[in-house]
Amino acid sequence: MFFHILFMSKFVRPLHEQLQLLKVYKACSEGASNTCLEWWYMTSCRVRLLVVGGKLRAAYTVNFGFAPYRYLGLRVMSARERNRRLKEHKLTLKQCVELTGIWFDPSVSRSQRNGLYLLAIIDALLTGRKAIFGGCVIGPVQRKQMRVMHRLFWEGEVDFHTPDGRLEKRTGKVYFCYWYEALPRIIYCLLEDLLAGLPKIKIGPLSHE
Repeated sequence: MFFHILFMSKFVRPLHEQLQLLKVYKACSEGASNTCLEWWYMTSCRVRLLVVGGKLRAAYTVNFGFAPYRYLGLRVMSARERNRRLKEHKLTLKQCVELTGIWFDPSVSRSQRNGLYLLAIIDALLTGRKAIFGGCVIGPVQRKQMRVMHRLFWEGEVDFHTPDGRLEKRTGKVYFCYWYEALPRIIYCLLEDLLAGLPKIKIGPLSHE
């Protein structure tokens, strides 16, 4: 198994506890995205689980080619179209890494989310791949992730099964950034969010003598 666990804890947990946390992550991720996260996929990728006080708070998966790619897979585009688009961006499939299955517990704060996004980008960079890919069908998530992975690779209509069983047509996007763009962009986003969270100073009118 290739998956790894990240803890905010001093202790390494037994394997059966790690597997239980992985099971919780699978259920939470599938519930949030309504997309199946297969066991064979997770155990072929690098999975990061953020655990605080024994509870899973957040998680993501880094896929660098040991499992078939999801966003660069053949569900949304043909192999010919994918290869053409990769060639336009001077990339090959072996130069790509995907960040998938990003999930946050509702209790996770904005700053903690940003910190985990930073860890995910660093994890992806450590694979040594030339480009980092992401994808989504949920508008707010797309806008959040495209602040860093800002290059649009593919866009089109996809089928989406809602939690209540309805089938909807949604706009899916696959996006990426080159390795040298990732850290500067996410650091800029972190600083931008930090400044946006500071209290605004109101300056009253100047008095004239």
